Formats: sequence, structure tokens, C-alpha cells
Amino acid sequence: MTAWMSFISYIDWIFLAVFALIFILFLLEFKVTSKQSWIVLLGFFALGAYLGFQGWRRKKLLQLLEQREKELENLEREYESLKAEGKLTEAAYREARAELERAKVEAGLAILRADERYRETVKAIEREYQNLGPEESLKKIREALQSN
Repeated sequence: MTAWMSFISYIDWIFLAVFALIFILFLLEFKVTSKQSWIVLLGFFALGAYLGFQGWRRKKLLQLLEQREKELENLEREYESLKAEGKLTEAAYREARAELERAKVEAGLAILRADERYRETVKAIEREYQNLGPEESLKKIREALQSN
């Protein structure tokens, strides 16, 4: 999948295909002097802009999640190097690693909370966090961002 296609879900593709078909049919009947034709044309442009904005926002949320994960992975490497140097005890390392894993999930959940459509997904992931663990929770967060 190319980069520009990665933020468009399959449902969006179906909607875009129907949208394109209706738009083509509309253009065949378009009358330059008709006020109604111009209103419908503006409506089509507004709907297209809305779909583009939704895709752009989803892509930005995914990029933000990936950026935060990279920052936390760098911090995890720093903890591992401190442990290897003996500056960090095993218990402190395990505690710091658990906090980092929880921070990864919290970062993903914070991104999802920013969008009203993901409220139910956030609640479900929070309820299941104890059973799922951080990796599965992050996987669900990514799936939610990519599906909508």
C-alpha cells in the first residue's frame, strides 16, 4: 500500500467510489446557469474536503503514536544501558520497564481520547488492560486508528 493510501480505509474507498460515480453523473447534468447545480457542486466539494480531513487527521494520530513509541523505546534503551552499567538494580529496572509499558499504552489511549469516535474503544481497552498486557493493547489501539 502506498503512503497516500495508508490513511484511507476500505470503507472510505467504497464511499469514494460511490462518490465519484455520483459526481460524474452530476457533471453530465450540470448546468452553468442553474443555481441548484452550483449548490450541489459546492456540497460535493465540502463532502470531499471533509473526507480528506478525516483521513489526514487519522494519519496524524498514527504518526503521533509512532513518534511517542519511538521516544519511549529510546528511554527503554537508556534504562537497559544503566542496568548493564550497574547503575540500576534489577528490581528498579523491572519497575521502570513496567512503567514504560504502561506509558506506551497511556500515550496511545490519550491519542484515542482526543477523538470522540474512539470513546468506546478506549473504555474497552482500559477494561481489558490487565488481561491483555501492553503489546496487545497497543495492537488494539493501532487497529482502531487504522480502521476508522
